[in-house]
Amino acid sequence: MFFLLSKVLIIFIRPLCWTAGLLIWSYLTKKPERRRKLILTGLLILFFSSNKVLVNEITRAWELEPNTNAQVPETAIILGGYAEWDSHRNRVQMCDAADRL
Repeated sequence: MFFLLSKVLIIFIRPLCWTAGLLIWSYLTKKPERRRKLILTGLLILFFSSNKVLVNEITRAWELEPNTNAQVPETAIILGGYAEWDSHRNRVQMCDAADRL
């Protein structure tokens, strides 16, 4: 039930769904003042949500500043799985998971 609900409710988070709903509502409404407001609101939502520059600036303002006081570790463990040794060709061969590298 939770899985189904999460897949159905994710649709209502997307701005395109809000825009489509407002434009359909504006088409069905009889009052011209409400129609004008709904169309304007739908187009503004579409403009602000589809403008990459605005979305990037809002996202950048939302992010935290990097921690410059953190110590850099001397060693690191890198989980692989994207390459293996090909003994026939005597070289490293990339696997299907290499696109995530």
